[in-house]
Amino acid sequence: MSDTPVILHIGLHRCGSTSIQKALAKARAPLEAAGWRVMLRDALMTDRTWAHLRRLHRPAAPLLDKVRLARLVRAIDREERGVVVSYENLIGTMPGTLATSFYPDLDRFSASLAMLQAKARRRIEVRLVTRPADAWWESVHMFRAIRGYQGNLADFLAPYPKPLPDPEKIAAKLAAAGVQHVAAIGLGALMETGGEGLARFLGLPVSPAITEALTPERANARMSTEALARWQALHAAGEVPADPAARDALLYRFRTGKA
Repeated sequence: MSDTPVILHIGLHRCGSTSIQKALAKARAPLEAAGWRVMLRDALMTDRTWAHLRRLHRPAAPLLDKVRLARLVRAIDREERGVVVSYENLIGTMPGTLATSFYPDLDRFSASLAMLQAKARRRIEVRLVTRPADAWWESVHMFRAIRGYQGNLADFLAPYPKPLPDPEKIAAKLAAAGVQHVAAIGLGALMETGGEGLARFLGLPVSPAITEALTPERANARMSTEALARWQALHAAGEVPADPAARDALLYRFRTGKA
């Protein structure tokens, strides 16, 4: 069993997760040379044991059943390397996607993760990236607008409880629920400190080969920065087609740079 920890970067959504994952993918080779395993979305989709991490928040399984939990604990304890996992959906459904509540599965996730930490012999540490509430909600709204939501920001926020939840308080809520080793950082501070800042935040080795490759760049999994700004302007002007087929055709052009 390795004495290095398992690092879980769990988001938050719309807080630079794509940038971090692209940086980790670039730094995979030097990290592996330094004794670290990098696990991103594809690995969690295909590794039958580590995939149980993706079930920590599932409504059908408030806590992992004994068999799955035992398998996951064995995998964590037997891994001979440090492990860094980056997948924002570990924490649950993004607000505004399937529910009008703020991370509806957060309590379930917290309880499952705290139990996993108690069972595993290796240290499991949690990392979150946050941003100010106003900017965060604007980004979540635009995420939904890209997928067809026609209303403005005020309409989008209307169903949510008031005062609006603040993403910067998630780390404190996790810790209060018994999750250990929770660290959070603001998105702006993370981007400004570059590869060394990201390495130190995640708890990874700091060396020129790693930090140079690990430098995060602003990224969006679905649109370029320029295309996203143009889509936001179209949405604000009410010019995004309401018809799903027409909207998808326009969205395809934006995503491929043909618009």
